[in-house]
Amino acid sequence: MKHIHLFSLAVAALLAASCSDISYEDRLVEEEVGPIVPTTGESRTVLIEDFTGQNCPNCPTATTVVENLEHFYSGHVVAVGIHSGMLGMGTPLFTKEGQEYFLKLGNENLPQPAVRVNRIGEPLCGGPEVQNRLPELVHTYAAQTTPVKISDFTGTVSESDANTYDVNFNISTTQSLDALVQVWVTENDFISWQKMPDGSRNREFRHNNIFRTTLTPIDGDAVSLTEGTAAACHYSLAINNAWTAANMYVVVIVSSKDGEMLQVKRFPLVNA
Repeated sequence: MKHIHLFSLAVAALLAASCSDISYEDRLVEEEVGPIVPTTGESRTVLIEDFTGQNCPNCPTATTVVENLEHFYSGHVVAVGIHSGMLGMGTPLFTKEGQEYFLKLGNENLPQPAVRVNRIGEPLCGGPEVQNRLPELVHTYAAQTTPVKISDFTGTVSESDANTYDVNFNISTTQSLDALVQVWVTENDFISWQKMPDGSRNREFRHNNIFRTTLTPIDGDAVSLTEGTAAACHYSLAINNAWTAANMYVVVIVSSKDGEMLQVKRFPLVNA
């Protein structure tokens, strides 16, 4: 339990440092405690779904915690910022698909930020709750393994349309199972306004992990995975004129039919 406490302190230090002039890389305090991840078997990457909004003053606090965890667990945490709910409606980053995912949480009046980890349990709501509880949850889930591997991603410009990318990847497993595959598209480094904790509006806020669209139905595509055989998946992504392809990522989520998150991976769309 001591290492979890130390890690919570480390994240708190990261959060405090985020408001200073210290560079992002220098905020790490890995000498205090390192990420606890499996050394054998396929590590189950942690999925953080951050239901956020540009009109949400508590959301930047949660965003800072999420991004610091993502950086600390480099490659073992995938975060998606889903602009939705009452505090996301009518803003530039709101999407109807994101709203559908928000409504699936079961409460259209759920306080934001609402942060869910690996789709287990109730979301953490409010900046303080995210700050206090999210690090321990991520620490716990990062130690898990999974039978599912997502690999061999390619994103290539379509020969028929320069604004369309052909997206391909493989899913393999060490045990046969029926699964659901969701393919999301996110964007980093997008500058737009954000309401801040002091009530002001930061018009130069850098938004990362923005949910842009889904390439699959809301609940995903059904796929039967066979032990020892890779399932090849193919999708097409049309780039919106407001997006920057070089800042886009493809997030692949594989879950069981009963909703258990089995694996998630994020791949850069360009130069993967």
